[in-house]
Amino acid sequence: MKVLMTRCSCIAALFLIAGCSYWGRRPVDELKPIDPDAPIWIWTKSGVEQWHWVEITQDSVSGIPWKLQVTEGYSCPMCRRSIPRTQVDSMKLGYTTWVEYIFNTVLGVAFLLGACCYGH
Repeated sequence: MKVLMTRCSCIAALFLIAGCSYWGRRPVDELKPIDPDAPIWIWTKSGVEQWHWVEITQDSVSGIPWKLQVTEGYSCPMCRRSIPRTQVDSMKLGYTTWVEYIFNTVLGVAFLLGACCYGH
């Protein structure tokens, strides 16, 4: 029973750590294409909004709020929002750090090993 509790608490701790993952942020390079699934933080006078599927034009920034998950084959014209460029203070592109990639890989392998060992 004690071994089972130890395994369960270790797995729970790993899930908790994975849930606290870090999104780095860097300024948006308007000349490079933006990955549709990448989170973009947009600062305006009224606050900060997080969008994805962002398109930047000379006079506006449009995208879909992050909370609305949209897939590539699904279009939702009613979901898309737009802000005039004159109202945008700054934009940051979210990215995953190499440390997070390594951590998630190690976590995935540890989880699979734990599941295999626990099953036998």
